[in-house]
Amino acid sequence: MRDDALDKVARARMSTVYAPGLKTTMLPEPWIEGYSLDEGRSVPCLSLYITVHDDTYGVEKTETRLERITVERNVRHDRIDELVTEEAIENRTLDIEYAEEISWLWHFARRLLREREEVRGRPELTNRVDWFFVLEGEGEDASIHVRGRRRGAPLDLLVAELMIYANQTWGLWLEEHAAAGIYRSQRMGRVRMSTTPGPHDGLGVVRYAWCTSPLRRYVDLVNQRQILQVLRGESPAYASNDADLFTIVSQFETIYGTYADFQTKMERYWSLRWILQEGLREIEAIVVKGDLVRIDRLPFMQRVPGLPEDLPKGRKVLLQILGCDLVDLVMDSKLLRILDEEDEAAVEDDEEEEALPDENAPSEAEASEASDNA
Repeated sequence: MRDDALDKVARARMSTVYAPGLKTTMLPEPWIEGYSLDEGRSVPCLSLYITVHDDTYGVEKTETRLERITVERNVRHDRIDELVTEEAIENRTLDIEYAEEISWLWHFARRLLREREEVRGRPELTNRVDWFFVLEGEGEDASIHVRGRRRGAPLDLLVAELMIYANQTWGLWLEEHAAAGIYRSQRMGRVRMSTTPGPHDGLGVVRYAWCTSPLRRYVDLVNQRQILQVLRGESPAYASNDADLFTIVSQFETIYGTYADFQTKMERYWSLRWILQEGLREIEAIVVKGDLVRIDRLPFMQRVPGLPEDLPKGRKVLLQILGCDLVDLVMDSKLLRILDEEDEAAVEDDEEEEALPDENAPSEAEASEASDNA
């Protein structure tokens, strides 16, 4: 409930914090365990039911319910990710548990993606690889492994599109029921969070409100609280003119931005640690803009003094590593040579990131967590 002891804890933290080898939860662990959709347990939840046409995969109607459900089986993302390929789905050779259901959901997700792309006026970026770290051990003795997750891979697409659809549906639901909510909108390339409904041009949806992750993000918790109280026939906790709701938006953006900066710094730290672990003296990078490059196969951006200003976006270069500073989190490097290769995803991504900071592609930690209980 609003302003009770647990709500104050969640509001103070605002979000679960993710970083390589680190996860600090927004809510106390016993509460997360009590409401997580683990198999074999009966738990209360807010559900969205979607009636879909068998042949066209078009949505015919939706229904929002507050109910208690029992999950029969958790399908673990990390155990089947490499097996669920587009070829296996298209050729009907997918040989895993719930293969038919996962294949159907993938076709449905593809339909949702096409509809959004028509509104956006351009295709979604699907060939970018998001790099992340898996740590074995702790501290100075940790063994660092780099892993990649391709945006648009079947399970990634399935999770992302269903999350987007639920968030856009509940964003409209709040507005239609005259209940205040916290929305994310985008116009003219600028993403903003506010209590005023508006379209999200980057996603290609009429309304968009974070609602699907109330255990790890306070905005979702507030929006679900509003939805639940309307479903119960009660007055929403927050009115549209509630000054406290505006304060929550401001606080969330500030704290969430601080967490994002922290995660970036941790990614830089572990990138440098990995370079030192591997004993690299040279490394490839991709030109982003001017002398700014993205290190290939690492979540690491770096400026390279003396890089020719006329290099096109996406051009690959080879750098000599002169040193790694684990305090200031910088890599001292110089250009060895310009490579003939280009990275098309980097060119597209440079434009895409301005429009879509994190809406349709959750971070690796978030995606794995969301799809653990797919």
